[in-house]
Amino acid sequence: MTTKDFTNAALALFMACTVSACGSDQANSSAPTEPDLPPPPTKPDNVSPQDLSAGIEAMKTRVLRTVDAYNKVEPTPTFRYFLHPTIEKDAVIEFDVSGLSSVTLSPRIGPLDRSCMKDPKAGNVKMSYALDDATPTRFTVDRDYDQLLVVKVGESKRLTVVVNQGNGVVTCDWFGLGLSHVAGNATE
Repeated sequence: MTTKDFTNAALALFMACTVSACGSDQANSSAPTEPDLPPPPTKPDNVSPQDLSAGIEAMKTRVLRTVDAYNKVEPTPTFRYFLHPTIEKDAVIEFDVSGLSSVTLSPRIGPLDRSCMKDPKAGNVKMSYALDDATPTRFTVDRDYDQLLVVKVGESKRLTVVVNQGNGVVTCDWFGLGLSHVAGNATE
C-alpha cells in the first residue's frame, strides 16, 4: 500500500466513523433534530397575579436577608421571588413577620421547556420554612407541586425559607416563591 493509498483509506475510515458517531441527522446540520413542536403547556397558577402582586408589595419592605445562589433572589415578572439553588449553595430569603397573623406561601417550579421536561430529575428542589428558631418544615417541590401553605405567624418575628437542590441535580430548578393573603394582627 502506498502512502497516498494509506492516506485516502485513513481519511475514508475517519469520515465513516465521524458520520456513524454523529448519526445521519447530525451529519447533515440542516436536518432538524426534533420536529417543531409547540412548547409544553404551562400549568395554571394557583394564585391570581393580583394576589401575588399584593403579596410581593406587602412583604418587599419586610425582607431581612437573602442568600443568592444560582442567581439573585428577587421578584420575577410573575410576582414570585426567584430562589434557584446550586449544588453547593442554598437560596434563602428571610422576612420580618412581626405584627402579622398569617401569610400564604405558594411555592412552585416555573415553566419547563421540552429539554428540561426530558430529565425526570429536573425541576425538583427541597424547600423548608421556619418561624424564628423553630424546627424547619421540609418537603419536596417538583414540577407538579401546586399547594398553598398558610403559615400562622403568632408571636414569631422571622420567617425563613430555604431552597436546596435536594436531588443532586440543579437542572431547571426554576423555583419561585409566591406570597399572598398577608394578614395583620387584628389587635394591632
